[in-house]
Amino acid sequence: MSANVNIKSKCPIGNKVNGTCHDDPRITAKKGTVSGARSYGYCTHNKPLSTFIRDLNYNRKSLQIENGGPPKPLTGTHSMIWETVTYYHEQYGSNGNDITKPLLLGIKFSSWAQHDWYENTGNSIKWKKVDDPTHFPTDNNIPVSPEFKGKLDGLACSLHNLHKIDIHNQRNSYTCSVCSKAKIGFKIDRFPQVPYGYTGFEYTLQDLENSITHPVVYGGTTIRYSDDRAHYQDFKISHEGNYESITVYYWEGEGVRENPLIIEVKTTGHVTFWFENTGDKITWVNITGTPGFPSTNVDHTNSQFKDKLDVLSCKLGGIVEIDLSKHADEEYCHNDGTHTKRIKVALNPNIFGFPNYLTFVHTQKRGNELTIGGFKIGDTPQTGFSGLQSPIKASKITVFLPTCDHNNPFLFHIESKDGNNGKWFKRTAGGNNWEEHSGLTGQTPEGANDYVKQAFSELTKGLTVTPCKAPPSVIQLDINKRPADRHTETVYLSGGIPIHVKKAATSTNGFFKLVHSTAKTPFKLGLNVARDQTIKKTKSPGTPILDVQEVAVYFWTLNHNLPILLGVTTTEEKYYSYGSTTGNIGHGSWINFSFYASKPSTYLLDDQNCQRNHAVPFDLKIPTDPSILYTNTQAPVCVQTTRRITESDSQLTQDPPNSNYTTKAYNMKPHTKISRVTHKGDDTTGINLKDEKISKVRVHSYPGDLDGNDTPLMLQFMKHDGDSEWFESTNKDGTQWAPVTGNTGGFYSSEQPTENLTNKLDSIACSIGIGVTMNLSLDNSMRHVNGTKYCCDSSSVAEMKVTVTDKPDSLNEMPITCYKHEIGGGDSLAGIKYYENGDATKRKNITAAGLYFPISGSLSVYTFYCKDKDPVLIYIEGGKPGVNKWFKKSDDGNKPWVRLSNELPNEIPDNFKECDKKTKLLEQLGKLGCPNSWHCSQNSSGTTMVGISYNNSIPHDPNNSAVSGQGGAGRNQANDTKGDTWSWFSDIFQTTFDSLLKSQKNTKKTTETPENSKTQTAPDDQSHGSTRQLGSSEKSTTEQNYEEASDKRGPGQPVPRESESGTSSLPPEAKPPPPGTGPAAPAEEVGKADTDIQESTGGGSGGSQTDGTTPPEPTIPGATPHEGRIEAQVSSQPSAQLSDSAQEAEPQLPQAVSGLEVVGGAVGLGSIVSSVFGGAGGLTGFGWWIYKRSKGDPLVLGTYPANLYLWFTYIPKLLPLKLHQKSGLWKSFPKSSIHRKRP
Repeated sequence: MSANVNIKSKCPIGNKVNGTCHDDPRITAKKGTVSGARSYGYCTHNKPLSTFIRDLNYNRKSLQIENGGPPKPLTGTHSMIWETVTYYHEQYGSNGNDITKPLLLGIKFSSWAQHDWYENTGNSIKWKKVDDPTHFPTDNNIPVSPEFKGKLDGLACSLHNLHKIDIHNQRNSYTCSVCSKAKIGFKIDRFPQVPYGYTGFEYTLQDLENSITHPVVYGGTTIRYSDDRAHYQDFKISHEGNYESITVYYWEGEGVRENPLIIEVKTTGHVTFWFENTGDKITWVNITGTPGFPSTNVDHTNSQFKDKLDVLSCKLGGIVEIDLSKHADEEYCHNDGTHTKRIKVALNPNIFGFPNYLTFVHTQKRGNELTIGGFKIGDTPQTGFSGLQSPIKASKITVFLPTCDHNNPFLFHIESKDGNNGKWFKRTAGGNNWEEHSGLTGQTPEGANDYVKQAFSELTKGLTVTPCKAPPSVIQLDINKRPADRHTETVYLSGGIPIHVKKAATSTNGFFKLVHSTAKTPFKLGLNVARDQTIKKTKSPGTPILDVQEVAVYFWTLNHNLPILLGVTTTEEKYYSYGSTTGNIGHGSWINFSFYASKPSTYLLDDQNCQRNHAVPFDLKIPTDPSILYTNTQAPVCVQTTRRITESDSQLTQDPPNSNYTTKAYNMKPHTKISRVTHKGDDTTGINLKDEKISKVRVHSYPGDLDGNDTPLMLQFMKHDGDSEWFESTNKDGTQWAPVTGNTGGFYSSEQPTENLTNKLDSIACSIGIGVTMNLSLDNSMRHVNGTKYCCDSSSVAEMKVTVTDKPDSLNEMPITCYKHEIGGGDSLAGIKYYENGDATKRKNITAAGLYFPISGSLSVYTFYCKDKDPVLIYIEGGKPGVNKWFKKSDDGNKPWVRLSNELPNEIPDNFKECDKKTKLLEQLGKLGCPNSWHCSQNSSGTTMVGISYNNSIPHDPNNSAVSGQGGAGRNQANDTKGDTWSWFSDIFQTTFDSLLKSQKNTKKTTETPENSKTQTAPDDQSHGSTRQLGSSEKSTTEQNYEEASDKRGPGQPVPRESESGTSSLPPEAKPPPPGTGPAAPAEEVGKADTDIQESTGGGSGGSQTDGTTPPEPTIPGATPHEGRIEAQVSSQPSAQLSDSAQEAEPQLPQAVSGLEVVGGAVGLGSIVSSVFGGAGGLTGFGWWIYKRSKGDPLVLGTYPANLYLWFTYIPKLLPLKLHQKSGLWKSFPKSSIHRKRP
């Protein structure tokens, strides 16, 4: 097996001196330092015993020999190698266990033979034979000869390029560390020796031997040059070639010297050669003899040299020079057309101070940032930028320069991503030097523009700015130029002349104009005003318009892209309208018609807007007649006829149901838009329609006078795509509007207006001051009574305008429901509504003859309700002029209400204190179907007696007369349903009980002796109950008869009512059931009531008079014998004085005891009331004391007197009754709870 040696390996591996080969352990190896040349090392390999070394390689590539011809494999001449030795430089050619650059190679063919010597040609693969190895060593143990060391030094300097001139990295003078013979001097040349902004790095040859050659490299790679751009050779210089120095030019901002631009080579004979970088930094071209680069008499200040440097720095490094005097939209870089221009300069149309100055922005055409090599004005370099970090990187340079003197820039701003960002420089007076303007640091050009406008004179002081003159040439305007979004003015250039464009309002809402003018007027206006658009003159056609001051271009506010009218002002404004001559909207002429002189601008704008944008004005008063918008009442034909608005007669015009509001709908011609909205010719605000086609418009209004002066409240603009835009009025004049927020989809259902729409109109009318729409629904009254106000859909308490209070005190004892809705003097009443049976979808509108809305001024509406929760009678008091009238619900609830004339006193219900007034009120309520519940009379002592009947409500029958307090003749009880009877009884009990509590609480307490307080006797002429003796064990006659009847009745049979003879006079169907046998009573409770009732010690309301006789029972005129009557006496006499303890912690009485439900039969309520609250039926004496003590708690046997226990026990057993728990005062309890102890 043959052996091979890789001469790259420094064998033996590691720190061993003697050992084996790393690649083949059969081969012995040795390494060491060359004696007499300590900077070098050697490595030997000896053949194994069994074979020879057959191949030498470097990094697995076989070595080759060059002998003046093509290289040949070394094995061709050396196939049997006894020993090989490799020499290398320890510093430059060794890296760990590898030889990176072998220098010499010796090969022996036998132990006694001499070495054959080869030197590395450069890549360690190709070798050539050493010509004269006379002084080369035969043994590494003895010092080497100077000749051999010199050979090693020469190869090390050459192969390791130690004599190179590195134009990229070398920055100091240099002496070779290996041979010490090669020396290079180094210096830096700057301005003024070289052009401003550039630096020259000069390398001078100072070798001790002329034969030393210096390769010129860039970063280790030898550069190459060509004289014809076709044949290149290595760039080397030496004294032997008469070369003296080499200078390399860079842009001075490049601290790392990335892009060498020009190389200047000088000879000892004072001849200069010039080379320019072609782009890759390695290949160069000889430019000697081209303009600015002579071989002799070199002048570094010539402009061609500077231009070439500028071009190359831009081309190779992207280095640019900013010309601050540029004043046109263009691209520029340097004076060379051979490469792409890098800088784009453009007028900034948004930052200027016309007519004093403009701004131009310099940016990178491609890429993000400019690398700036310097600043100049024309060809004059500018100085004073030492405060800028180098290299100067900028994404934008904004230059401020006078409008008509572009050679005098006075201020510029730098925008960048480094520390230069936000810096400002201002020009010093009269020179080419600049200084940093620290007062503006950090501000943007747009933010500083206002300051520059004010400080213009100061900033340009000493610069001798040339003022503007009227343009001598014809000006060609571009009527399509307009300011950017959120800007009102701009500038553009026409033939280098700045044109100012400013947005201005017109006298007609919905339009604006852009006014074009020059810095100095007048000017000559060319007829070409846009691409393919010209002004057509009738006189002197084709010639410019002279002495023009300005040109106004008119637009519709919703289309900024289409001019509709031109106004050219000389001595006066002359209007031109557009006409297409080719059918193409972008091609045509602007023509002035003679009749335009007599037309106002509004007429012309609407006419041209109708023709060009298909948009017409919409007046809310009479949309179908636009003549109100024009001074001579003559509308343009396009508006009046071509795109005429017509009123719709479809279902779109349905008024919101059961309200005072009206709805009108209008049809638009196909593809028509609305240009603006007016009301009675006055402009509106807040209606911001888009440039969209409208098919129909709905106008929802509050009715006004007979002349049709309705107040528009809400608008619906229906688009062709089916969507709608809604707007609501924010003032009464109909001129201020705002978009409707929230869900508008619920305003209509299948094209039918909904209650949501009507409620929204209520809210708008309220909020803008037309007036309040009162909601008299019972649930609304109860919700707001003595609490929060109501009115508009607003969370602001200040906007709530309607106050609700309970019925007046004069009606407290009456079992009627009444609430007062009231507004203040600064408000108005726009309408009255309620919801039938509390259903929010069944709105009812209250109207009546003689009731005209809106009604202004302080006003109150007293509202009376029947059991079905709907108002049936109202009294409107106040207003301007005063209303002060009664109105009742019509027989047909859908018709207007009826005004009462003499049926009721024409005064507020607060004054209804006498019986006759109350009786008339009850009579009217009875006629309206309300419960026929009370009878009122008054005796001489001032005691008012009220009667309670447990029969049903008597519906209104106009053919049947009614008694005082009744709504007509009684209805046969056989026709009554049980539920109606007890529902009525519940209402009566609720109201009566509440009235008794209230009246007693309000009674002034007087001092009585305990003896006097024990008895109370009703007046003889009104009393039909016996004297009440508190503490007596005697039962009332009613109670006794009731118990007797209870013992004899069967299940479900009512207790017979006593007649005057002591026997029942009621038929079975009219008699109350026994305790526990109502509809809700279980069967096992029937007949047990008496056993659960403890004996009462209080007297009943029945029995004898004081004289021992039984009084006849009063009867109601017109009532049937079966319509029994229970009476409670409400005394106006003072009640007994309470003890001190009884006056403690007086409980708060409820405002009303509502929701009383009768689930069983009825009993003599008068006897129960009087047994608990005193002989006269009032809450007096001990009964009042107990009530106060109870504070609403259930009463317990043994804790309170039996008569009070009877009240709380007997009624649930006999009726039984439930008191509504909402009052928080009383509640029912089962039998099992009676004996619980009170907490």
